[in-house]
Amino acid sequence: MTGTKANRNTWWVTRPKRSLAAVPGALRELAAAISGQPWREGGQDAQRAYERQLEASALKANRPKRDPNGGGPRTYVAWLRSLGLLWEGADGQLYLTLAGEAIVQGDENLMEIMSHQVLHYQFPSYFSTSTFLSRVDARFKVRPFVFILQLLLDPRLEGYLTQKDDVAKIAVCYGENNSQACVDDVVERILALREGGDASLSADYLSTFASGRSAEASLDKLFANLNDIANTMGNWLSQTQLVTRSHGREWRIADGAEDNVRRTVDAMLGKKLLTDWTDQERFQRRYGLTPGKSKDTRAVQPIQNVSAEVVLEREIVKEYTEYATTHLVTDLDEDLVNSIATRLAADPVKVRDVLRQRFSAGYGGFLMHYTELAQGSNTAATKFEEATTEIFSKVFGYQAKHIGAQPLRPDVVLYSETERYGAILDTKAYAKRYTLSHDQRGVMRNYVVDYPKYKLGDGDLAFFSYVSGRFGPNIDAQLAEVSERADGVPGSAITAHDIVLMCKRHLKGQPYTHAEIRDLFSANRVVQMKGHEHSLDALVAATTS
Repeated sequence: MTGTKANRNTWWVTRPKRSLAAVPGALRELAAAISGQPWREGGQDAQRAYERQLEASALKANRPKRDPNGGGPRTYVAWLRSLGLLWEGADGQLYLTLAGEAIVQGDENLMEIMSHQVLHYQFPSYFSTSTFLSRVDARFKVRPFVFILQLLLDPRLEGYLTQKDDVAKIAVCYGENNSQACVDDVVERILALREGGDASLSADYLSTFASGRSAEASLDKLFANLNDIANTMGNWLSQTQLVTRSHGREWRIADGAEDNVRRTVDAMLGKKLLTDWTDQERFQRRYGLTPGKSKDTRAVQPIQNVSAEVVLEREIVKEYTEYATTHLVTDLDEDLVNSIATRLAADPVKVRDVLRQRFSAGYGGFLMHYTELAQGSNTAATKFEEATTEIFSKVFGYQAKHIGAQPLRPDVVLYSETERYGAILDTKAYAKRYTLSHDQRGVMRNYVVDYPKYKLGDGDLAFFSYVSGRFGPNIDAQLAEVSERADGVPGSAITAHDIVLMCKRHLKGQPYTHAEIRDLFSANRVVQMKGHEHSLDALVAATTS
């Protein structure tokens, strides 16, 4: 260790929530809770108001409080600060960065904004140096999420990292910087751990990496805490759509994203770390730039120290974007407008006018939620089926029916009125790779044979497709076998990641026709949107030194 006094000699992220999906809601609730009140000096009223907002929106559990002045709401603000979304001014007020302001305003590029913040997360930062509890040792000068991508690209590690061992025990402890020399050192340590187990760790491992706060008394306790850190960081990294994690917490580059990851890493390695981390406003404003921006020249106001009209507009956006996290909104619905107007006691005309300016903001949050559902196992199966139905109906314009739990029926059936064909979708919310067993291949054959009993319109069945988080290595051969057994009806498989890429292209001016979708989904192979991915160039263009 260096001589700098630090509480932690490893990577560390604060985690009131382990997933970034709750960040937009937590930030919007903060904007709604504090009306120009100081957060630091005499800020108990503001902090209690924020806690009530978090509890009312179910972002924070409403439990009995032993200490009414406890640190719950402060932990959430620290979380948002660590992600570069706000800073605290010398006057004790909270201010939003460009990224934070965009989220509060319901920017449609939510996925890109959050990906930008994750990729640019660094040690040291204002957050990681400001207090003893969060202080990470000064030896770490690294963008940790980029470092993980560097490891996943290294052929010596065979394309995967195990969370509880490779990441938690090695990368989190030894990933000091993004140099190739450090990558080589960490790779060698990981290979040694894979070969020799915990016996390969140094004799002073416990005393070296136990945190000052937790003071872990045994390796088992230390490993558990390190795994918590790794798990949270894995949740964050998966939000970029670049990495997927299987049931055994094995991390891999998302299918079809290898070129995107290489471009991202190459671009990020050409960027220096931000300096001036001891200057909160300067550091946060530079870290909290939106994708494609190189500076923040705003004359800023404290959060909520704005007019009543702006307050109402933010409330409308908050209500709308919370709804749009779990519902795909592609046009304005009068029922939604009236529902928001009723909840806010607002004029429906005002609500409609605000939403008309940014109604497309809904799909970013929904698509972030969609990829999480694909990894959610049986607990998320029905929601994943419903979300897939919404995508093919509202985005791609099919007649789409969610059949779900009905016996001897697929999850979703489609019909194209323009091309007059039908299709079957079988969704699989698996936390690990999905492969087709012999029984499951027979099930799809039965779906195809019985198709006339549940079809939505005239015309032939054009294709079947499986939708999941990841697929096993033999899926193409399995699809060909299913097709042969199902009277030659062609099929495919597609990941939730690639569904998201299709949606982004379709919604941003390059729409797919039903004929194109039929061709894509009829090739008896995994559909990959390679070449159609959204560019990450803007995500790595900002925050220059």
